[in-house]
Amino acid sequence: MNNENKVSLKKPEIFFLSLCGSGFLPKAPGTWGTLVTTPFVWLFCYLKVPTVFVIPFYIIAFLGSVFLINFAQKKQGVGDASWIVVDEALGFSLMAPFIDGANLIHLALAFLLFRLFDAVKPFPVNWLDNNIKGGLGVILDDIAAGILSIIGYKLVFFISGLLT
Repeated sequence: MNNENKVSLKKPEIFFLSLCGSGFLPKAPGTWGTLVTTPFVWLFCYLKVPTVFVIPFYIIAFLGSVFLINFAQKKQGVGDASWIVVDEALGFSLMAPFIDGANLIHLALAFLLFRLFDAVKPFPVNWLDNNIKGGLGVILDDIAAGILSIIGYKLVFFISGLLT
């Protein structure tokens, strides 16, 4: 790899895709990426931002991330590089409208569920991870992990409500 293609946080696409460099932190970059996203998810819940206002931003971030991941993969000669953690941000932030207010216990549960589903990769997360390539594939498995996390989150409180 020549110097022009070197992975560097000075390149805007690398800075963005690594969530300000958090993807380069040691051990479990996906967890760091999710952790960087957590204050934004909490703020969304705390301010009770109507989901309708966030949808356009989410769509733009999703499409822009797919484009930038494809660009970086081609330029850097990598697949789903561990330093690319914007997909964790998109997957975890998908949970924000479903988390009960700004309750930190709820936020922690959402965080843990998302990390669990993202790491374990049950179906359909594993299928998407193995079969969809490029930027779309990098992101879709995290979107699926986010959806499973929403279901898990809702089930926890449904079941706990039945037990009380």
